[in-house]
Amino acid sequence: MVAVVVVVADVTVDVVMAVVMSSCLQIELDYATRRKSTKKMVVVVMEKGMRNPNDWDGILGADLGGLLYVRAWDDAKLEAAAEAILEHLYDMVDSLAIRCESRKATHLAYMGVCM
Repeated sequence: MVAVVVVVADVTVDVVMAVVMSSCLQIELDYATRRKSTKKMVVVVMEKGMRNPNDWDGILGADLGGLLYVRAWDDAKLEAAAEAILEHLYDMVDSLAIRCESRKATHLAYMGVCM
């Protein structure tokens, strides 16, 4: 795995589920940062209300609060957000010195086809 995509959203659940989900997500994020480092993470903010990283509590703010993120809260611009995510992923693939002739070939290299 080359990268981890982290989706930031304001999830509304009941109090019991909030505690369970919070700890599970915290464990997953902690594991991903230890295994991949934040340099290999693409942060995608899905809700406008979460656009200020200073409002991200705990490990989310500590690990990812200083990173640039992809804005994906505007449905009208969702395709542009998806392209931005792909660009981040392609940059990460390129940084691993996978060299192919085109973006399509780079995608194939990422999938293990043109090695």
